Amino acid sequence: MRLFISLLFSLIVTTHVFAGDSIIIRPSWQMDKCAAHTPYGVPKSARLDMTPICRQGYALEYDNKAKIPAWVAYTLTPGNAVGCSPRASTFRMDPSIESVSSARSKDYAKSGYDIGHMANSGDMRWSSQAEAESNLLSNAAPQLPGLNRA
Repeated sequence: MRLFISLLFSLIVTTHVFAGDSIIIRPSWQMDKCAAHTPYGVPKSARLDMTPICRQGYALEYDNKAKIPAWVAYTLTPGNAVGCSPRASTFRMDPSIESVSSARSKDYAKSGYDIGHMANSGDMRWSSQAEAESNLLSNAAPQLPGLNRA
C-alpha cells in the first residue's frame, strides 16, 4: 500500500510539474480583444519596431530591437487573484515574435541577471493557458536576482 501511495504521489507531482509544457501557445489575439487589460487605452509609442501582443491574461507591446516588452498591462480581479494552476518552470520563445527579434534563454546565461516576468506568473495561475503564456520570453526582462527572487 505504501508503494502504491508513493507511486501515485510521484505521478501527481510529475503531472503538475510538466502540465505547463502541454499547453499549446496560440498566436496573439488582436489588441482590440485586450480591452479588459487596457481599460484606459494602449500606451502610444514613437518607436516603429514594436509588436503588440494580446494574451489571455495580459497585453504588451514588445520592443523588437531591445528584445523586451516596452510595457505590460493586466487587470487582476478578485476572482483571478487566487489560482491553483501549476507553475511552469521554463521560459519559451513567443511564436508571435519573429525569431530574429525574439529573446532567447541563452541571452540571460552568465549575464548576472534573471529572466524576470513582467506580468507576474503568480497572478496568472487562475488559468493554465494564462500561466503558460506568462512564461513566454516576450513577457520577460532582465532583473537583478535580489529583485526577482525577493
